[in-house]
Amino acid sequence: MAGYLFVDSLLPQPGSPTRAELRDAQLGAGAPQPEEPAAARERPAAFYTEALPMAADWPDAPCGYLLTGAGPPACARLAELRGWPVLDRSAAGPRSGPEGTAALAGDLAELLSKL
Repeated sequence: MAGYLFVDSLLPQPGSPTRAELRDAQLGAGAPQPEEPAAARERPAAFYTEALPMAADWPDAPCGYLLTGAGPPACARLAELRGWPVLDRSAAGPRSGPEGTAALAGDLAELLSKL
């Protein structure tokens, strides 16, 4: 069974928007920029302004969203509105850290396999 698992990410949308347009549409124009890893901070400006490829007939498999607490809660809410299962690591209690995130991703994959 194949599916899509989004972790702390923006969600694809119709058309060919840029990463900057996706961010503004989903988080609001002026939303604070989330802290990114050092490698991401070194990306050229064109990374955010290039048109993303159009995803035809998407989604073609079940989707789920995992919010680790570092991601945008607004996108988790958008995933819920789309009817996707959403797991929030910040509500997971002792299942934190990389191992907890991996366990929650496994839980979400199991939920997706039942769709």
